[in-house]
Amino acid sequence: MGSRLFFLMGGDKMPYLKALYLNGKIVTGVTHGHAFAELSEAEKDQIDGIVSGFFDEETGQFIDPDSNIEFYTKSIILIRHGNIAQPYTENLDPDLSEAGVDEVKRITYFLQKRVNLQNTLAFVSPYLRCRHTAQIIADHTRIKVKISNEIREESHDTHSDFFTRLHHTLDNLPPKSLLISHSDVIEAITRMATGIEDVSSIPTASVTLICKRQAVCLGFKY
Repeated sequence: MGSRLFFLMGGDKMPYLKALYLNGKIVTGVTHGHAFAELSEAEKDQIDGIVSGFFDEETGQFIDPDSNIEFYTKSIILIRHGNIAQPYTENLDPDLSEAGVDEVKRITYFLQKRVNLQNTLAFVSPYLRCRHTAQIIADHTRIKVKISNEIREESHDTHSDFFTRLHHTLDNLPPKSLLISHSDVIEAITRMATGIEDVSSIPTASVTLICKRQAVCLGFKY
């Protein structure tokens, strides 16, 4: 176990291990030099790709304060709900449209065929369009989905409170998770989890896969 560095975050002391990051791999050590010694010779030759920083084993967060790099090492599946039946101007909590239901079924087919959901914990925003999306996915994949207010959309939060809430969510997510939520939540979590700033608008009925500081967004419209 490496030595611990403590950062003051939100008034609490948070323990971080001295660590190096390279190609999706985290190596910790008593010092950064000790961590470097744990790399293979081939990895040591990739010196320009090595990021030196600090790692929190409890939350899976890696940070490099000098370069302002921050990301999480967790595997996260982010699903935006399908198309809605009514515009938000008419209904603040609309259900899925028929087309939206069909879109979600296409997502479900993709999850069944292409994604290993074993040991994955799933959470859904409390809004109806997300819960209906979750119900369709759960019925076909047998994954259990828990309602979480933490991944609701920003609408009634200040911008600062919204990001604080999502940071707390990321800190407490298990190593493998699936979240069914809204575009603003998915965009924010993608940025926080990967450190990628240029995140495109998230379409309805899409799956964003986050793993090893990379993100891929797949759309499932006709």
